[in-house]
Amino acid sequence: MSANIRCRYAKLELLPRSVPARIAAFLDGTTNGEELFRALYDHVLNEPVPQSMRSILQDTERNAG
Repeated sequence: MSANIRCRYAKLELLPRSVPARIAAFLDGTTNGEELFRALYDHVLNEPVPQSMRSILQDTERNAG
């Protein structure tokens, strides 16, 4: 007696997928969207935080303490 078990995550990392394919996988519920989020927004992590936003964060930090 053999069990026919399929793992829906087994084939995810085999080939790089396009952004539209990642969107479809997320909407289908095949993935949790992390791969899609990284494809769309990882480049933003290299950008500096604007001074105006840093001052807001510093003000908030000072008022919280």
